[in-house]
Amino acid sequence: MKPLLTFFILLPALMLSFKPSAPAPVFLSPANMQHELEILHSAFSQFHPGLYRYNSPEQIDSLFNRAKIEAQKPLTERNYYLLLARLCEKIKCGHTYPNFWNQKEEFKQRNFSSSVLPLLFCVKDGKIIITHNLSQSKVNAGDELLGINGITAKSLIDTLLQVSRSDGENGMNRKLDNLGIYPFMTDTTEYSLFDVYAPMCFPALYEPAQYKCTIRTASGKNRTVLLQPLSKAQRLHEYTARFGTLASGENSWYLNQLSTETALLHIGDFATWNWKRDYSAFLDSIFLALTQNGTTNLIVDIRGNEGGLDDARDNLFSRLIAEPFVKPQAQRLRTFLSVPDSMRKYFRTWNTDLYRPQSKAEFSFIENRFYIPINPPAGDTIYPRKNAFKGKCYLLTNATNSSAAFTLAQMFRQAKCGLIAGETTGGNMKGINGGQFFMCYLPHSGIEIDIPLIWYRPLKALPDAGINPDIPVQITPQSIAQRRDPALETVMKMIEKNK
Repeated sequence: MKPLLTFFILLPALMLSFKPSAPAPVFLSPANMQHELEILHSAFSQFHPGLYRYNSPEQIDSLFNRAKIEAQKPLTERNYYLLLARLCEKIKCGHTYPNFWNQKEEFKQRNFSSSVLPLLFCVKDGKIIITHNLSQSKVNAGDELLGINGITAKSLIDTLLQVSRSDGENGMNRKLDNLGIYPFMTDTTEYSLFDVYAPMCFPALYEPAQYKCTIRTASGKNRTVLLQPLSKAQRLHEYTARFGTLASGENSWYLNQLSTETALLHIGDFATWNWKRDYSAFLDSIFLALTQNGTTNLIVDIRGNEGGLDDARDNLFSRLIAEPFVKPQAQRLRTFLSVPDSMRKYFRTWNTDLYRPQSKAEFSFIENRFYIPINPPAGDTIYPRKNAFKGKCYLLTNATNSSAAFTLAQMFRQAKCGLIAGETTGGNMKGINGGQFFMCYLPHSGIEIDIPLIWYRPLKALPDAGINPDIPVQITPQSIAQRRDPALETVMKMIEKNK
C-alpha cells in the first residue's frame, strides 16, 4: 500500500508541474494570405491618410509585392503576424499596427507566449539595461543583459526594431523605447512589444524551460544566470511584492509633496475610458490642495505616458495655464466620404457614425487624395480652471510620450507654461494620424490591424521631430543601479538654486 499512497501524495505536485505541450502550429495557405494582403492594401489605399506621407505610391506597392512573395508558401500564424507587423512598421505611423489588445482571444492563446522573462529593462545606447529583477537569482539593477538563450542583445534589438512603431522618419528614440519592459507593463491587462514579439521571432524564447542569460555587472564582469520563466500573473505578484503597488491606470495619477514648496504630479496615461474614478474631480481636489498648501513649484511627470483621450489631456492642461489658450490649427485630412459594403464587412469601430456617407458638398477635395471640411470647426480654446496652478511649472518627458502625451508637451511649450526636462518625446511635429479608427479584421487569419482615419496636418511646415526638452537629462546604467532619477534631481536642484 505504501507505493500507492506515495503516488497519491505526489500526484498534486505532479499535476502542478505538468505543462501541456504547445499546440501544433496553425498554417495559413498562400491563397488566403494573398487575398488578405490585397484587402489590407485596398484598405490602406482607401482609408489611411498617412499612407504616402513617408512612402511614395510606388514604394507602398513594392512593400506589398514583397510581402506577397513571402506569402507564396504556407506560413504559421506567428510568422504571418510578423510579416504584417513588419509591413505596418514601414508606414512610419505610430497608430498603425496589429494591435495586441484587439486580437481574438483564441489567436492570442495559440500564439502569444504564456511565459515571460522575470526581468524588466530599458534600451539605452544600444544596450539592454536591467531595471528590476523579479527572479530568485542575483541580478542587479544597472546590469547589462548581453544575451538570452544564445541570442545576443544586438540580435534582439535589431530584430525587434523591425516591428517597433513610431511616427515619421526621426522616430528611432521612440522605436528603441518600445523595446523596454516597464513596471506598468507587468499589469496582466497590458502587453509589451518584447513579450509578444521576441518569442515569435526567436523560438528559443517561446515558453522555454528556462532563460539562460548572460549578464555584465557594473564592475564589468560577465556572468551567466539561469532564470525561471514566470506567467504574467506571477510577474505582477513578484513586482508588487518587491516594489509595491503598481502605478498603472487610475493609480498612475498621484501627487507627491516633495517639500513645503514643491510637489510632483504623476500622470501615467490619458486612457481614462474605463476608470471608476472621475479624473476631473480628482484633479479638482489636487489643484485645490496645491492652492491651499501654498505650493510654488509643480513638477508634472508624464514620462511613460503614451497618450489616450484628448479630453483628459485638455482637462489637465487647463490647470497649468494662466491665460486662454487657442489650440494650434491643423487640417483634418481624410481620404473617404463613404465606406463601400465590400470593405465595411472587414471593419469594426467604436464610432459607427464613420459608416454614414458624408455630403460631398461639405468637403473640398485637395491634392488628388484628401477631403477637408469646407467649414471646419473654429479652433478650440482651452480656458484656465479655477485653482489653476500659478507658480513655476516643469514638465518631465521621455520617448514614450506620443499621441495625446506628445501634444500635451507641444501645447505646454507653446503656452510657455514652464520648462521641459528629460528626454525628447515621441510623436511628430509634422502631425500624427489618429482621432478615429477602423479595426480591420482579415477574413482568413482573423488578425486585426488598426487603421487611423484622420491626419492632423499643421497649417505650416514643422520639423519631422518630437519635442526637445529645455533641459536634456539622460538616464544612465549608473543612475538605474542607484535608483536615482536624474531628471527629477536636476529640476529639484534648479528649484533650490532659484530660491
